[in-house]
Amino acid sequence: MFGMDSAIMDPLNRDMLGGVYAAEALLGEDEYCIEYLSAYRDDLFGAVK
Repeated sequence: MFGMDSAIMDPLNRDMLGGVYAAEALLGEDEYCIEYLSAYRDDLFGAVK
C-alpha cells in the first residue's frame, strides 16, 4: 500500500492531538471511543478551560 507511514507533529499542539484521537476513533481503532473520551476529560485537546 502506498501512502504516508508516519507524520511529524507537535505533541503539545492541542488541535493536532485532537485530530489524532478523532482519526483513531473514526477508523475504528478506538473501541467505543474510550481513549478519545478519556483524553477529552483529561483536557488534552479541545478548547482551553
